[in-house]
Amino acid sequence: MNQTRSVTAPSTSAGQFAGQASLPGGTQAHLAGRKVIQRQTSEQNVLLDAAGELTQAFAARMQQRGVKERTILTGGALAGLSRDVRHKTLEHTRLGKPRGGRPADDERESDDGGANAQGDLARAILKRPDRIRHFAEESDSDPTAQFLLLLDAAEEIESGQAGPDAGGAAAAAVREVLEEMFAERGESILADVNTVEVYSRLSADQAREFRSAYHDAAIGADSLGGVVNHLLRLVNDGGAAASFLDVHRTMIAALGLDLAASRSSTDKAKLQSLVSDLYHLEVVSTLLEASVELSGRLQSRHGTAPFAPNQLTSDLVSLSGERWVDADHFKRLADRYRAMDPPAATVDFLTGVRNLVKEIPVKVFATPEARQTLIDAAQDAVDYAIDREEGIVE
Repeated sequence: MNQTRSVTAPSTSAGQFAGQASLPGGTQAHLAGRKVIQRQTSEQNVLLDAAGELTQAFAARMQQRGVKERTILTGGALAGLSRDVRHKTLEHTRLGKPRGGRPADDERESDDGGANAQGDLARAILKRPDRIRHFAEESDSDPTAQFLLLLDAAEEIESGQAGPDAGGAAAAAVREVLEEMFAERGESILADVNTVEVYSRLSADQAREFRSAYHDAAIGADSLGGVVNHLLRLVNDGGAAASFLDVHRTMIAALGLDLAASRSSTDKAKLQSLVSDLYHLEVVSTLLEASVELSGRLQSRHGTAPFAPNQLTSDLVSLSGERWVDADHFKRLADRYRAMDPPAATVDFLTGVRNLVKEIPVKVFATPEARQTLIDAAQDAVDYAIDREEGIVE
């Protein structure tokens, strides 16, 4: 029998990511075989709560759309996607023209019939249907934006707004290219469409960084340690712990929307497992706090240059995925962070690192033995540093 349990999501602070990406409403999902209902108080900005409502909205819009529009959406690859959501995604994914291209507001056509503005794309395709890919790449450098621009162009051609299409040749050519593009980049395109309600609330730079990290974490990462590192690269060095919590909550929000979409970017079981795992990774913020303290301690005691706490945390998480780790790995780490001189600085640095290793979430390691191996290697490095400080070894 399935059990149902209620959980209250943590409130979000106004931070780099989550404070700007909070969503209204409520949602529920299944984690570990149990239905989880997420509740919200009036003071809280719950991050997963729009997922169910978006799914229902997509389904309602799907029923209202005609057969013609469904056909344009590459045989149902994006079935249920409303034009509003599509254009919102396009608005927040466009990077602009590739370097060396004409300005976005230049509406002149090139000698080969190229499209130099969004409105010219369909007409350019009608003139040269053999150059569809080129025109899409000329219109924008972002793959998702290229795909969505071609969807718009396909609609214009199908409807006759762009001009006559003898025998439907241009429309057929666009559909073929769309199918090819979806086969190549479908997962990232779906990820961008499904999670637009999250990253559209971020600044342009943050949205671009978040989309990239989401693609890598949800679609490309092959380990939980890899996911952690993708999140850490979004962390603001100035407020490491709080910034990580913001990133963490925003990622969970995006995963919730992706999971609830009629067609998720990747396997739903994988997304569900990732959501469950992420709830255990809030403790990474503790690692970041300890890294900040370690950097400050080394600076005050030994004059060591300060370092980015998210970078040290990322390096240690990466070590957790190494197959063979010994004390030399940690010695090289001390050298990289300029903590080899004086010897007392090395002792302090490696002692702090050993303590950090012990705090890495257990789920990040492949096995308990792998965790113990890393701790033992860190301790061996500390022992070496102490012997070096006492003049026993060089």
